[in-house]
Amino acid sequence: SLAFIRDHDARPVRLAHHPFALRFLILLQLILLRWHRHREEIVRQGLGGMLGAMVAGVMGGSMLGMSLAWIRQTTVLQGVSIIIVLVCLAVIVSGFGGMGVSFGMLLVDRVTFRHSRWWAVLGAALGGAFIGGLANWLSGDIYSALFGRELHHLTGALEGAMIGVGLALGARLLESLKMQTRAWQRVLMAACGAMSASILVSLLGGNLFTGSLAIVTHSFSSSQLQIESLSAWFGEAPLGRTTLTIISAIEAFLFGATVYGGMELAQHNGAKGLMSGA
Repeated sequence: SLAFIRDHDARPVRLAHHPFALRFLILLQLILLRWHRHREEIVRQGLGGMLGAMVAGVMGGSMLGMSLAWIRQTTVLQGVSIIIVLVCLAVIVSGFGGMGVSFGMLLVDRVTFRHSRWWAVLGAALGGAFIGGLANWLSGDIYSALFGRELHHLTGALEGAMIGVGLALGARLLESLKMQTRAWQRVLMAACGAMSASILVSLLGGNLFTGSLAIVTHSFSSSQLQIESLSAWFGEAPLGRTTLTIISAIEAFLFGATVYGGMELAQHNGAKGLMSGA
């Protein structure tokens, strides 16, 4: 009851006037109340962000696969095989990453919207860090169990958190500077924010999808996915930080644009559905 009252007006229920245990219970119930109120919107937009990220995986995997096939002058069958493998991997990785960032951002935003919309940046960071850390832990353990080797510098919690922060920060920054913004402007700013974060990640020595894939394939001399061959396009030999920075920036731009675009599209379709129902 106290949480319900505070949800409508915080003045009658001052948390400072209650014991710590009761404050915790009030805040927990308040979170559940707001989540329950916005659950359909959160699920719809979160799934939109995840599907958008999968589209980015298809685009990024196709571009990477075709580039490798072109550089290495593979046969048609080998080229198609490389593209299919990379698209499948990119869709899985991007889909889970988009799910973490979008659901984290939406959950925190809907709970804290009366305090500040900037809390959504923290939500995106937490969601990205959770998925990135989980992926790093699982991939490292699977590789170690199957091949008896340890892999280092794969995409992890830090990279996921930084991409989430860049994506959410770009969109929120635009909204704070302009009262009225269009959907394409928010999508563009989210993409630019994610791209800026990826450049910082690369400068700090981190890796996104292509960089992590290069580390894995480097362990197999007979692998058809010779990511190092991409360095020829950028005047590097072997694969260097410049090449990885440019490729990571493209990956992050696609990721940010499609994730936020998917969320915007889901919100727009949901609003149209409510209007038609009314």
